[in-house]
Amino acid sequence: MTEPCVTWLYAVAFGDGRDPLAGIGMTGVAGEEVRAVEETGLVGIVGSVPVKDFRDPGRLEGAVEAHDLVIRTLARTRNVVPLHFATACEDDDHVRSLLAKRRTEFVSALDRVAGRTEWGVKAYVGTSAEGAADHHHDRRDDQDDQSYVGEGPGTACLVRHRVHQERQAHGQLQSQEAALTEEAEEIDAALQEFAVESVPSHPRPAGTMILDTAYLVPDIRAQEFAATVEALGRRFPDVRIELLGPWPAYTFTGGDITGITPEGGGAPSVLAPGELENEPEHPGRQNAETDQRQP
Repeated sequence: MTEPCVTWLYAVAFGDGRDPLAGIGMTGVAGEEVRAVEETGLVGIVGSVPVKDFRDPGRLEGAVEAHDLVIRTLARTRNVVPLHFATACEDDDHVRSLLAKRRTEFVSALDRVAGRTEWGVKAYVGTSAEGAADHHHDRRDDQDDQSYVGEGPGTACLVRHRVHQERQAHGQLQSQEAALTEEAEEIDAALQEFAVESVPSHPRPAGTMILDTAYLVPDIRAQEFAATVEALGRRFPDVRIELLGPWPAYTFTGGDITGITPEGGGAPSVLAPGELENEPEHPGRQNAETDQRQP
């Protein structure tokens, strides 16, 4: 009996009448042969995947890496819209339906990332604002010092001294936070000069991390962008700056494009984004620690 399969989607690219996988021997998340499905000038990069294979959490990590590898390999030679891990349709006909119905959105996304690559930048400092905050968690400076007079002159004096110290510590913390915010803004402003778009993390980083932003950078400016990150590291010696990437533009082609559901007007999604437990939002970031390289 044949295993029931779904058509797993990796990416969408422009079709030009040629096989986008020619000369590239790729296998996908289930070891299946990756192939192309064309419709209305677009091509979906897909594979046939047994449904049962991805109800097993033990297979998740390897599958995420395989999904990302297919997208990265394609992105070396053409512009692609990477699709979220576990986006699947019932069969190839539903993929064709998806490409036709969402053609305008896919074309817009492909134009958006043409000749551009996603880079990530993270910045850290050596001290934590959260740690400093612990020193004044029991503040009493909002209360009237006179309420302690009844405890005796010595007690009142000690209370006033402690309140003064806590106010000083709070002021120093606020100054430190303001300085870190200013440094993060200066770093970001310098990098914005090279990016056509950027997306900061949400919520804003706290503690030792002061910046975590994805930048969409034209490939012709990638060398300048990387050199600027290095220069900023020298300009702010108290800040550790990490350059991550390059990645296919996961962050800048998300949203409605990857929301492939019947309600969204696309083909039925058998394994919709978010259905699998612990599914990563950005597969490329899974390898962030080892994926720092110069363009």
